[in-house]
Amino acid sequence: MNNQFTVNLLNKKDLVYSCLIVIAVGLLSSPQSWILGVGSLMSMVFVVYMLLRFIHSGDLMYACGLPSIALTWIYFSAPCLYAKLPEYQGRIMPTEFLPEMAWYSNASVIALCLGYLLTCNNNTIKPISHKYYKLSSEDIGRLVVVLLLVALTQRLIWYYLPGMLDPLGQLLVLLDFTPVLTVALGILYFLRGGRSVYLISLVSVFFCFEVLLRISETLTSLLLYMIVALVLVYVLERKKIPVIAIIVLFIVFFPIYNSKTIFRNEAVQRWHYQAEEDKAKIPELIPLGFSYLMKSYEIFEFENLFKDVQKQGNSRFENITYLGQCVYLVEYHDKPLKYGESFWWLPFTVVPRIIFPWKPVNYQGTLMASEYGLRNPFGHSAFNFPMLVEYYINFSFLGMVVLSFIQGMIMKWCLSKAAFGQGDINLLLLVCLLWDLVRVESNITLVFGAMFHSIIIWWLLAKVLSFMSESYRHSESQPAQL
Repeated sequence: MNNQFTVNLLNKKDLVYSCLIVIAVGLLSSPQSWILGVGSLMSMVFVVYMLLRFIHSGDLMYACGLPSIALTWIYFSAPCLYAKLPEYQGRIMPTEFLPEMAWYSNASVIALCLGYLLTCNNNTIKPISHKYYKLSSEDIGRLVVVLLLVALTQRLIWYYLPGMLDPLGQLLVLLDFTPVLTVALGILYFLRGGRSVYLISLVSVFFCFEVLLRISETLTSLLLYMIVALVLVYVLERKKIPVIAIIVLFIVFFPIYNSKTIFRNEAVQRWHYQAEEDKAKIPELIPLGFSYLMKSYEIFEFENLFKDVQKQGNSRFENITYLGQCVYLVEYHDKPLKYGESFWWLPFTVVPRIIFPWKPVNYQGTLMASEYGLRNPFGHSAFNFPMLVEYYINFSFLGMVVLSFIQGMIMKWCLSKAAFGQGDINLLLLVCLLWDLVRVESNITLVFGAMFHSIIIWWLLAKVLSFMSESYRHSESQPAQL
């Protein structure tokens, strides 16, 4: 580690500011127990430090690593600052082990941050594409049109020919990202000076189409992913955080998120209890999404915004009860640790099932959630199993800290392969990785398996594009043949 890297990493000014901000938060907090709350504030210093380092230095490394670290803190550490710890029906919180749960969760957040920051500097790992590779606005426009056509094809296959691509497994997983890549590149086109009214209108209509489609299916996480991807492109291109735009987007999005449970049962009925030929198709789903959107704003009371945000934080944005249920079974019912059983096959996740048919189907999260009493065994919906909880059920409390540090290292490597979004091909990879970066609620093989898969696909595409570009330049340099 060179001296310059150390200086950039440990900025005393930002560290002092981070401590002051956290102290202010502590003074405004009334946790159920300060024994739990102090550790939460200590780990919060690292989250705030990452944010301030990006604001003051503009280093994209901090911006790219922040979502996973901040979300892990929100899900596992923030509840310790609440006046009352979250409760969840059917989950048992072993009060005797609350201090260990809190302190090891906080230590895991710190370990995740340190693993990310200390692994390597920006120049150690070679990205899949040159970080100075930039497309012109005209080239971006052409690429947007191509991706738009692919995205529409993907939607038609998904709703009218379901299962058509199943035999190919994850080989064509990139198709799932094409809707988000289309709108992300549409924003990049505009930021780079593209002003074609036709193209901007086309992307805008497609964006509205995707928003209504995702609302109709109550897939708010996918809607949020698309919105965050747009913000990410802006941040990477402009090297600044659009604070006002983020606040506006939050106010617009939150009523939709807050009311999704009202419409979820209707969506579940369509997914699991209707015959394939009777399920709603795109012409029915678009007006349905608009109806859900209008109803969301009609029933939402903006004067209760803070109260509703607090309610969602206590119920949706917490995983401490998840951890508590698993600790209860391990500590009180002698449920044995798995010692890596749930993720030993992580390296094989990138190998197509066509080559290794014995590769396990990746529904580990749902299986483990059922095993530990976190999911209705007769339910139809898939279930998440947070990585930090998976660390615990494999290697207990100490394993949470050690594996979080390793998670930070792997995360840094993956983001380095995307050059933290520098260079347009790397940016496209980063948009794909973003979906997995924010999925701290999902299990290890699902998250990192998908990240490795995206890296390999985009590496191959970058090689093909590089070869085609070299061939084109070579042909242009040759004299004309008579």
